[in-house]
Amino acid sequence: MVLKDAQDFKVKSQRVARSKNFARSNGRGKCREGGLIQPPPGLFRVNPLDGESFVDVLLNPNTDRMRDPIFYLFPGYMDSRAQPTVAAIDEIEGQRYKLLYFYEADDWEFYNLSHDIGEKTNLIKTHTSIAASLSQKIHAWLSQKHSTWKPKYPLKKDDGKSVGPPPSF
Repeated sequence: MVLKDAQDFKVKSQRVARSKNFARSNGRGKCREGGLIQPPPGLFRVNPLDGESFVDVLLNPNTDRMRDPIFYLFPGYMDSRAQPTVAAIDEIEGQRYKLLYFYEADDWEFYNLSHDIGEKTNLIKTHTSIAASLSQKIHAWLSQKHSTWKPKYPLKKDDGKSVGPPPSF
């Protein structure tokens, strides 16, 4: 879909939204099509996973709009490509940082994406205060109270019980 301007985006996104997402695979909050297409307003309750529109950034990449951190919880396994992980990406003092916690290894990794987009230099030992701040944001995100927010944490191998949120850094 090629966008000419904000009005063009609005018209095309309304057309997609009117198509509903009931016939698509999976549902809201999933990475299949049923979760990626936004249903018509008012069809579902507000959910903390709903996110926000960033069309203004697409149409004007030089915008200075501030945004909340991006969080990601992956509680399971996907062959050799993924393991149980939680991550946060946030802009702090003009730098974009990424903090990851790997449940299997009980290990934290921390990167400055502004200077290291390839995530090659782990800064966890040299930037502890920023990592600790992001760790607290992860905990607050996972602990938020909302009727539709019930994070599914990885399970312990020995007893099958939830491991809960990662330890604070």
